[in-house]
Amino acid sequence: MAKKVAFPDVITKAFIVDHLAAELGTKKAESERFVNAFLDLFKAALKKKKEIRLVGFGTFKVDRRKARKIKDPRDPSKILRVKAKNVVKFK
Repeated sequence: MAKKVAFPDVITKAFIVDHLAAELGTKKAESERFVNAFLDLFKAALKKKKEIRLVGFGTFKVDRRKARKIKDPRDPSKILRVKAKNVVKFK
């Protein structure tokens, strides 16, 4: 990795592609193919509820959030039902 990187406020896919191209000495199109392939693999694994462990960085896993009832923030006297859903957790 470069010694000094001027990070933007928000790291975008375009920033990652540009940085990889500069760091690896490749064309932007090649770096973009790599980033797209990585993200596609990542999304496919999460859709199949697989755990993704990146040693030295962290672990992503899909967890089931149960259905629950919450108070309506606009009208606390009303109760809303939130459906059960899958969420990605990072640890």
